[in-house]
Amino acid sequence: GCSKLKKAVFDDIDALIKTDFSSSSSNPLYVAKHLYFQDDLNKEIRSLHISGYQGTINACAFAGGENIDSIFISSYIDKIGSLAFNGCKNLKWVEFASVSALCHITFHSQESNPLYYFHHIYVNGNNKEITEIDVPEDIEDISSYAFINCEAITKVTISSSVRHIGKGAFQDD
Repeated sequence: GCSKLKKAVFDDIDALIKTDFSSSSSNPLYVAKHLYFQDDLNKEIRSLHISGYQGTINACAFAGGENIDSIFISSYIDKIGSLAFNGCKNLKWVEFASVSALCHITFHSQESNPLYYFHHIYVNGNNKEITEIDVPEDIEDISSYAFINCEAITKVTISSSVRHIGKGAFQDD
């Protein structure tokens, strides 16, 4: 195997999220555990700000990223591939642009949502963990696994505009 692999280096975050990995083990990050971008080979990437103007984070993009500790996912992201955050077990912060943006993301598996690993949700740059969710009027569908493992949620208000709630949207594993 590639047991001596210590660094996975990509051009930038956009190159990484666009790469089509056929499995977690096809991503060098899965073995290396340490992510770097080409512009600074001396600085390990631990915090991700995913703008993703392409709209998609491909499958297994961050698989094995054990040292990733914080993630911000912008409102431009509308699809996250299977196992995208597989093994990101040391997360300390997961933030989405808004509740509305989170509801619109299509998660292809439980492990596609970083909330599967870190059970606390933050939105809108607010430094306070969300304990109540008011689903906005512009939401008709809540995607599968959207609020998976959100331990602190004590109340959810579903607006009359919601017509479909996906599999495991409020699942607790």
